[in-house]
Amino acid sequence: MMVAKPKIHSTMSLDEASRSFCPELDFFVVFSSVSCGRGNAGQSNYGLANSAMERICELRQKDGLPALAIQWGAIGDVGVVSENMGGNETVVGGTLPQRMPSCLNALDIFLQQPKPTVASMVLADKGGRKEGNKTVSLLDHIANILGMKDLGNMNLNASLAELGMDSLMGIEIKQTLERDHDTVLSMQEIRQLTMLRLKEMDEGENGAGDSSFLKTSDEIINYADQIEVFYDELMPKEPIVRMTNENAAFEENMFLIHPVEGVIKSLKTLAQKLNFNVYGLQCTKQAKLDSAADLAKHYIDVRKNRLSVLG
Repeated sequence: MMVAKPKIHSTMSLDEASRSFCPELDFFVVFSSVSCGRGNAGQSNYGLANSAMERICELRQKDGLPALAIQWGAIGDVGVVSENMGGNETVVGGTLPQRMPSCLNALDIFLQQPKPTVASMVLADKGGRKEGNKTVSLLDHIANILGMKDLGNMNLNASLAELGMDSLMGIEIKQTLERDHDTVLSMQEIRQLTMLRLKEMDEGENGAGDSSFLKTSDEIINYADQIEVFYDELMPKEPIVRMTNENAAFEENMFLIHPVEGVIKSLKTLAQKLNFNVYGLQCTKQAKLDSAADLAKHYIDVRKNRLSVLG
């Protein structure tokens, strides 16, 4: 709820203030998201906050007051998609980023219609991303989602998790595989995908190689072991783990906090490149999840306990 409160409470406050101080207001506009109207795995809190804003707009219209909630798709030219996900040609949830002039034109139209909730988005080509007459390869598409511009110096054997894939990127990659390549994988499987494997899948689709995702019995066994590890770590048992070799004793300690999944495994490669005694904090059953402050205090206590053991 901490993620949702700022949007919900600010909209409620603006509604209350405008009713009292400017009852003749011409426009009351809030920005929602298509992830609210159409759903998006991993963004339930965000969807809840936007949905609450839309309900406030509906109540305002019922009371004879101006109100408009716009469910925007991905926005182009500025912001997260433009800066971190590859620019205006990035496909996000089956849509392309909507350029700013188009957004302003849509806003002008929406302000002249009576509905309390509307939506605006640019649908992507369902046949896959294209540049001119050339279809963009799966490898290039995934690299674009990860924000990687140069594939020449990349370690093709590194997993997507090791290359910095976060939960939102994972959702976009999952949608890309299902929509454009008829490949359904779980999030754990996607985390273990390597760029080399994506290249092989590309070659298989183009008739230049074997399209099977897993080729040998040894690979199948190894892959099953990897999935089992992730299954075991859905709720890790250890609140803090050593991430660097016990024999490599540095003068200073460093503590890394887990990403959104709650486990520290995806940061192992980073930890091994740091000249510190690196320890990873994980979200165990004992973690205090009532608020961010409670969780932070829990991790501080875990860190202090670890330091006291180290002396």
